[in-house]
Amino acid sequence: MTPSESWAAPPLPAGPRKALIVAVADYTDAALRKLRSPTHDATALQSVLAETGGFEVAALADPGAGDVRGAIVDFVADCGRDDLALVYLSCHGLLDARRRLWFAAADTVKAKMAATGVEATWLMDRMADCRARQQVVVLDCCFSGAFAQGAKGDDEAALESQLKPRGTVVLTASGATEYSFEGEHLADAPQQSVFTAALVEGLRTGAADTDNDGLISVDDAFAFASDRLAGTGQTPQRWSYAAEGRIILARNPTGMRVTAAPIPSDIKALLQHPFPAVRAAGVDTLGEWLTGDQPGQVLAARAELRRIADDDLPRVGDKARTLLGEPTREQLLAAAEAETARLVEAARVSTDEVTVAARQAADQTIAAAKQEAGEIIATARQEAAGLLAEATQRLADAGKEADALVAGAKRRAAAAETVRPSPAKPSAREVPASAVQRPEVSRSASARKRAAKTSALLDGVALLWVGEPPLGHELGFDTWTNRGAIVRTAANLTDALRDVQRYPINALIWNVGWGLPRWSRLNDLRGSGYKGRIIAFTQSVSADLVDPAAHVGMDGIARNARELEQWLSSVAAKL
Repeated sequence: MTPSESWAAPPLPAGPRKALIVAVADYTDAALRKLRSPTHDATALQSVLAETGGFEVAALADPGAGDVRGAIVDFVADCGRDDLALVYLSCHGLLDARRRLWFAAADTVKAKMAATGVEATWLMDRMADCRARQQVVVLDCCFSGAFAQGAKGDDEAALESQLKPRGTVVLTASGATEYSFEGEHLADAPQQSVFTAALVEGLRTGAADTDNDGLISVDDAFAFASDRLAGTGQTPQRWSYAAEGRIILARNPTGMRVTAAPIPSDIKALLQHPFPAVRAAGVDTLGEWLTGDQPGQVLAARAELRRIADDDLPRVGDKARTLLGEPTREQLLAAAEAETARLVEAARVSTDEVTVAARQAADQTIAAAKQEAGEIIATARQEAAGLLAEATQRLADAGKEADALVAGAKRRAAAAETVRPSPAKPSAREVPASAVQRPEVSRSASARKRAAKTSALLDGVALLWVGEPPLGHELGFDTWTNRGAIVRTAANLTDALRDVQRYPINALIWNVGWGLPRWSRLNDLRGSGYKGRIIAFTQSVSADLVDPAAHVGMDGIARNARELEQWLSSVAAKL
């Protein structure tokens, strides 16, 4: 099987590469229809010439006739002998009564072509004045007899007599009697003319490099475009007038596929000769191929030299390795021996270093372990001290709660004593006359109710107030404490979540203030295991608060001290 490889395309020929692109789509004369392709043609061609062809590109969009002439004159004057000069025009093509070809500019008046157009012979005269030895003119315009839907141009033209400067290749989009098509209808979406589109495709994809040499010439690009337009009714034309050498437009961006060239039989005979000296002479011939400029010979020489280097005797194989830029077998052996000696010496020298390093590593490990153990002990002591302090605090809190419970029991006993029923009154016959005359005045029923209300006990109520503490004496915690309740405070629900897990809380008042509370936070409180009752406190009550409060399982919302007193009394009554 013949070997092949993908190679990068060879470099472009030396020398400056310059291009002038003129595209006219809009015309002031209503007799000249607007074209949709020139603007897009110019953009696409400018991009591909710069990227794959290395051109320095100047572009004019919708210029007037004077601007076109000025740009062409400046362009021609700037070109040197070793330059490649390319001029591209995409516009309407017109013929006057004497069958002379004119290019329409943006301000061209069809009825006054001689005064407002650019004559083809004038363009080619300027190209004849150009010093560049390689010139390319690409004309994407029509030379037909009438405007029609999808075409651009006017009348037939005999082009060859007008386009004959020396050293120039001229490409036209269509024949003298054909239209240069750009589609059937004017649309908003930009489109390329079929000819320019084919040229751009061949350069951008590398498909025009049909001879697979990595370079795309003018002839390659034209042949590709012609094949693309076959059967469309449009036949591109090409004229070459004393052009010097093959004109290269671009490199193939995909590179080139190189196939190894066949080795001639006489060289094969040398390489297969039984005498090593003769085979060595054949290797010298392969060395000439390897350094040549023919990619196929280079690839074939490299593959054959590789085989010889691997299979032949050292005398011949070493010669092949040298040509391939590889060390000979003796050099490889010497390098291996040197490397072995270096490794042995390095191992000898590093043995002591390894021992010392191991001892240092062990010492560092021991020191690190001691430090870590000390840190662990210190942390454990700190944690133990914290636990002891917390236990002490809990014990003190429990003592306070016990004292409060005892005091509450005493108050309940005293209250029970005050409401104990009086002894039965003696019968009338047993009551002394003095007693009947001056009976003891007892308290009224309303007085007894007030006394019972003011002395209502809150024993057993373990209250947690969440939020800002109350202002003034109406909601004073001392009042509730004196009546037997145990009152704690938490700054927020996060602290409350901690306290309900630490203390036996059975009643919780949440001071929600003036804002809209996040009722969902109560789910965390319920999720912690709190089963007690909850009420919210605020002085601003609305439906936005009442409905969500009931939905999350609260008893409701209190607005003042009286409502809080009633709620606390109901909590105490159910204990």
